[in-house]
Amino acid sequence: MQLADSVTAIAHSPDSQYLAATSAAGEVLLGTPSSPPDILIQEKQPLSCVGFSCTGNLLAASGQAGRVIVWSLDAPEPAVVFAQELTKDWADCFAW
Repeated sequence: MQLADSVTAIAHSPDSQYLAATSAAGEVLLGTPSSPPDILIQEKQPLSCVGFSCTGNLLAASGQAGRVIVWSLDAPEPAVVFAQELTKDWADCFAW
């Protein structure tokens, strides 16, 4: 799997089970050591930050649109559990 544009952020889960990346094309890529990475979402604007919760079961991403998206990684397939525009400005970082 290849991103359509440059990587803007990278994060790994606390247990090193997952690696996530965001791109200037608005993609979120999620991979594990045992499976090829998948694109979770394609936003219309660049994404600039990605991070895992302290327990590693949640992944969040945000970017130029100011929308925050959170996935649960508890099930075999990641599921969006929160998606909301929180600001009209660019979100360039966040912390759990």
